Amino acid sequence: MKTKNFFSNFFLILISIVIITLLLEVILKFSGKSTWYYISSLNEPIVNEFDEKLGWKPKKGIYKFPPYSENGKETKFTILEDGKRATDLIKNNSSKSLILLGGSFTQGQAVSDNQTYAWKLQKSLPKIDVSNYGVGGYGTYQSFLKLEEIFKKKNNINFIIYSFLIDHEDRNVADPTWLMVLTKYSQRNHLFLPYARLDKENNLIKNKPIKYIILPLSEHSTLITRIQRAINNIKLKVSNKEKKVITKKIILEIKKLANKNKSKFIFVSLEPKKNNMKTYFEFLNKNEITYFDCGYKMKKDLVVEGEGHPNEKLHQLYSDCINKNIKLL
Repeated sequence: MKTKNFFSNFFLILISIVIITLLLEVILKFSGKSTWYYISSLNEPIVNEFDEKLGWKPKKGIYKFPPYSENGKETKFTILEDGKRATDLIKNNSSKSLILLGGSFTQGQAVSDNQTYAWKLQKSLPKIDVSNYGVGGYGTYQSFLKLEEIFKKKNNINFIIYSFLIDHEDRNVADPTWLMVLTKYSQRNHLFLPYARLDKENNLIKNKPIKYIILPLSEHSTLITRIQRAINNIKLKVSNKEKKVITKKIILEIKKLANKNKSKFIFVSLEPKKNNMKTYFEFLNKNEITYFDCGYKMKKDLVVEGEGHPNEKLHQLYSDCINKNIKLL
């Protein structure tokens, strides 16, 4: 009799769980919550490949991106042997060198090679060899890791310019929302993300690339998708205050690495919202780090139609700002 009661109770509990789960699924769907999905309909070439340290890196090639709007034009995207984007058609044999680090604004997403601020900066500084090591999706931490790789191959770099946006804070700590976005756009090979954290003594911890956790059946169930997001949030979420502390510590690591290799480190803000940068400018002044404020509002006439990244006009403004300030050093 006891065995029979046990199985009856177990069956009732199981049925109850199934009913509750189905009800939650229905409620979530009717409230507008979606299941997990990948954005796989991108009409663009794949320019990145996996890297066990950086997460991803550009691969050598000449790529053609179709227009982003009816009025747009095809975009030429040239990646050279060492992963940098082309800044000139002719090899520059200048004795001085300048490297650019940063994300998609620096690499020049959605504009052709000769429209990037890196290319324009090379034209305005003919006596300096300008190399564009910006990579779409990179933040401060990946830029620092890239700089370590660059110094393994060459150490005669006169200027290091890292261009910053406030979004880089999320990238530096593998914020779950940012990691989720990267995973949705996995077609671009942005799957693994290296990140930094703080230990109990407030020292920087450098972590190897990780992936966003995807649960089975999340593409079919809104409930599982919500559970999946909760798991990633619990594992990765950090406060905005901690993001800033970590980002500032990485900036100091870049400065230390630049000083070690006798290079001049320059921090450039491309952040359009000036109020976001107040604490950073105070921090940079305190630590005697040279910085240029080259942020401009992302007005309609300054972005690529149908895409949203800086257009050639805004890249020209970035180039003019950096060129003007670097000549004052």
